[in-house]
Amino acid sequence: MSAHAIGRRPALEERRRLVAESLRVSNPGNNARDLPTQADPRHDCQIELAVDEIKPYEHNPRRSDNAKFDEIKESIRACGIRNPITVTRRPGEQHFIIEAGGNTRLSAIQALWAETRDPRYQKLTALFRPWRSESHVLTAHLIENEQRGEMTFVLSPTTHREGMVDVGSTVSVRYVNDGAMHVATAVTAEHPRPSR
Repeated sequence: MSAHAIGRRPALEERRRLVAESLRVSNPGNNARDLPTQADPRHDCQIELAVDEIKPYEHNPRRSDNAKFDEIKESIRACGIRNPITVTRRPGEQHFIIEAGGNTRLSAIQALWAETRDPRYQKLTALFRPWRSESHVLTAHLIENEQRGEMTFVLSPTTHREGMVDVGSTVSVRYVNDGAMHVATAVTAEHPRPSR
């Protein structure tokens, strides 16, 4: 080996050592802990969610438990969820909420997951709709309950007063009355009173 080649060797070994040291650098810290793991889609689409990521809509117009809960739960056990749940997410929230009816189906599949830990009940495919407003979600629940014949006139105006208005906005008595009359008219048209 020539003297020239021996003189280059330490420089080559030094470069290898420096490269090896540079590869031992750790990953940078996570400065985005408060961001959702993925941004919400801007359009309606199907998404797969863990059932624990979804919460029932807390202003659900139905004030009592669904009498058919056990029947719905057994149907899900036998066949899965046939009608997909529709979800949305409020800006800044980590969890999803039921957007247009489906609170009972959600409770049933969550109960099955808690009871069995069967992977069939751990996740579900849901229709995601981008957030619009509180009033939109409440209206969607009212419509769903009316279509199923589970809404009464007594519950409708109460619902309008309690949650129909978005946070920070004002509402007139006329607004509440118009909303209540709209719901009452829809119920009356579907279930007319018998004539006397």
